[in-house]
Amino acid sequence: MMALLLLAIGQSNVYAADGWDRVWKVVQSPAATAVASEPGLVRHPGAPTRLGRDVIFRFAAPAGTARVYLAGSFNGFAENSNGRVSDNRYAMRRSSTDVWWSGIPITGGGIKYKFVVESPSGVQTWVSDPFVPAKDGDGNTVFDVGSIAGNTPKVSVAWPRKLKNPALPVPFSGQALTVRVEKVWRRPGEPNSVRVDLPMGAAGRLVLTVSTPFGEKVCSTQVSANPGQNRIDVPPIAAAGGYLARTVWEQGGKPIAQGDTVLTVVQSIADDLRYGFYTTYRDHTGDYAAKADMLAGLGINAVEFYDYFPAHGLYAPTQETYASEPFGVKIDARDIHSKIVAGHDRNILSLAYVAAYAASESVYRAHPDPMTDERGVPKIFNGAIMPEDQADREHKPKWFWLMDVADGSPWRQYVMGQFAKALEDRPSSLVSFDGFEVDTYGDSAQTKFYAKGSPRSGDFLRSVLHDFVGEIRALTHREKPAGLVSFNSVNEFAVDEMQDATDFLFLEIWRGHTDRLEGLTDIAYGRRSSLHQRVVLKVYPADMSPSRTSWSANGLRRVLAAAMAGGGTLMVAGEPDEKGNAMHALHSLYYPDHTPLSPENSAILRTYNRYDAMLLDYTHGRDVTNIDSRPSLDGCVVRGFASPVHRALAYQFLRTGQEARWSVEIPPLAPEKDLEVTLDLPAGIAPSSVWYFSPDNPRLRTPTKLDYQVVGSKLQVRLPELEVAGTLILRY
Repeated sequence: MMALLLLAIGQSNVYAADGWDRVWKVVQSPAATAVASEPGLVRHPGAPTRLGRDVIFRFAAPAGTARVYLAGSFNGFAENSNGRVSDNRYAMRRSSTDVWWSGIPITGGGIKYKFVVESPSGVQTWVSDPFVPAKDGDGNTVFDVGSIAGNTPKVSVAWPRKLKNPALPVPFSGQALTVRVEKVWRRPGEPNSVRVDLPMGAAGRLVLTVSTPFGEKVCSTQVSANPGQNRIDVPPIAAAGGYLARTVWEQGGKPIAQGDTVLTVVQSIADDLRYGFYTTYRDHTGDYAAKADMLAGLGINAVEFYDYFPAHGLYAPTQETYASEPFGVKIDARDIHSKIVAGHDRNILSLAYVAAYAASESVYRAHPDPMTDERGVPKIFNGAIMPEDQADREHKPKWFWLMDVADGSPWRQYVMGQFAKALEDRPSSLVSFDGFEVDTYGDSAQTKFYAKGSPRSGDFLRSVLHDFVGEIRALTHREKPAGLVSFNSVNEFAVDEMQDATDFLFLEIWRGHTDRLEGLTDIAYGRRSSLHQRVVLKVYPADMSPSRTSWSANGLRRVLAAAMAGGGTLMVAGEPDEKGNAMHALHSLYYPDHTPLSPENSAILRTYNRYDAMLLDYTHGRDVTNIDSRPSLDGCVVRGFASPVHRALAYQFLRTGQEARWSVEIPPLAPEKDLEVTLDLPAGIAPSSVWYFSPDNPRLRTPTKLDYQVVGSKLQVRLPELEVAGTLILRY
């Protein structure tokens, strides 16, 4: 959160062109994990060639090369900064014969490109393609994609009939019921319940029906309708997924009101996380159940507590009130305790933000075990990282010291004891968290770790942090089996190392790292590809150009849709104010900034999170794999997923229009209707039904069955309407 200036360099997967081979392996063997197959043509270097819809680039780098990036006119020359590439999405893949390669969907025309070769020490060299002689004045390789041998034009398929989708469902015209789930998630086989508030004089009955998103009934029950709060018990559901729980209030056998919510059934909420925050702890006078209800009503199921502690390095408060060091903010631990308890009542997890390798001055004086620079001078943070002697020379403040977190250090032993206390669940505990979000401060991927006497001195900081975070996670899981640990990977810093040390991936992304909506999508999509972890993104409206104090409705839809198109989610809101009936939004780095989430944006977040919850195990979840083959539509980002458990393929659509930057405000897009989509089907896949839904149209907020037709290996379907976000699901 505090890292502002960061260039992260790490390994990344670039998606294989023959992704359908991977999907076919998965759908034949549900227990299998999708592994990228390697096309034979990438085992030898050569000029660009084509495989399916992708152009394949190949390069033989010198032995010992750390990584190679592909930078060209088709990707903004890898969004380099003064000649340095730091975006992992442009890293090439290394074949079994040490040839570096990437597959990029380019339909035709002239392109320019270079390979960026990075040494183990981080030095980058831009190299033209030795197999293509044409160069421009800057030494870029110039190539005509249309000249590739065997490059085939688009084939026009004669479809046997005209597609005509059924009429969209007519929304219920009666009153709307507010239906609230008792527990925001349950494990398979655990009971749940829903709550419905009815007015004075209410009579008749409430009928609850639980179904899959596709209308397949799971169970139903009914109770007498009474004034005030009504509770309807839901029988245990055995299979994981997002279920639609619809409640109808009937009188005299006629429906007069209805509403619905989503029941989430999942073994670990890490697979279906929707993340919020708390930032203010100044009194103990709130309605904490109402606060938790507001979070649950927006679909938030885990909350980060930011800067709740007495000081950096003291993470288990021992007194009811205190002033937080170093800034003197007054805090009431009873407020924190009540927020945690209310969240637990709703099954909302509470995670402690920890500045885990930092110590405020009083803590540092008691435990002087700092991280140093290569000279042995302690490092401090005051909005920037610097050695202590530089801060003294320049008369700059010392907010806190960066500490030695290497295994075996006195600080690590001390701070792990603090984490254990923060997890304790005793009657005397002022806090009892369910896990941690571990922060970082703005180091580059090449930063080395130094501490006096440490055997890890000279190692990469990211490697030392990996081991430290892994120990925090092991402690958390021992104390709280359902607990979660994450690491704030600013602009993807150390994210490669953290995937096996954390339960979900939390990435703070700044405009300078990627300004593209598709960039946000690919961060979520690419980062979930190896361990299928949930990815939570954090971007700020204050980082827009010009800066905004809050998202516009259209801007919020765009960034939410961008994250969800990659199978991820977005941290947007928290700090519910039940007295003012407002949720606060994530405006800038320096929250709490108390920018209320507008009623319109609250409705958007609620609707998009409901949409996302129904996609559990279709576009996100441990059994969901990425698929690389997908339709190409102008002005749209499309990403594909395979769900062997549900025997389904899912395609997420993000419509960007002509302005694909998330940091630029644009007018709302007019919905595009009857959008024709043609898909290549994998061998052996015959759809039994095709469904579509979108959060942007009330008539499409649950999956609607579509007409479709198949000719050979291609499927044609028409999307009824696409404004910003939509999902197409093929069941087979």
